[in-house]
Amino acid sequence: MACSAIPNNIKYAQFELARALANDTDAITGTTGKDGNFSEVKLGDIQVKYNTDSQGTGSVNNILDVYPWLQSYLGAYMLGGAGSFQLRVVRG
Repeated sequence: MACSAIPNNIKYAQFELARALANDTDAITGTTGKDGNFSEVKLGDIQVKYNTDSQGTGSVNNILDVYPWLQSYLGAYMLGGAGSFQLRVVRG
């Protein structure tokens, strides 16, 4: 395969993902904002208050969690997986 060629499975995945996102525009919500961040934690007599302004945002939806069928198209080209938020495509 020429270095400039895009494998068909990647083309199919792009098409199917575009179609799925067009039909369900709320599928990928981005970050969850501050949901899940703690402003205060108590354990018995111990109490900690956090500065919520300095806390990071929540997690980003993983595309393979939302659309697990993408793995069937892209699995041969990926390092990482459903447990990773970054998917690097590699040539075999």
